[in-house]
Amino acid sequence: MKIYPKDELEDKTITCVACGADFEFTAGEAKFYQSKNLTEPRRCKDCRILAKEQRDKRHAAQQNMVREQTRSSLADVSDVVLKHLGRE
Repeated sequence: MKIYPKDELEDKTITCVACGADFEFTAGEAKFYQSKNLTEPRRCKDCRILAKEQRDKRHAAQQNMVREQTRSSLADVSDVVLKHLGRE
């Protein structure tokens, strides 16, 4: 992961670590990445999109699991309260 010195911004070809395809990383992109304190990309655009989709799916699955656990816990608590109040 390389951070460019300001005088070293130029177009370059990078090989994607995910699919092995070569992609262009332009001086303009390098300037943008530098302005945001980002390192140069290691994946091509298609592989970055795919990785993001996979992360989003994992995150959604985790959120659904938490929701289900919360619902189950609330149902258990409701049952206990109702039993305590004699309103089963």
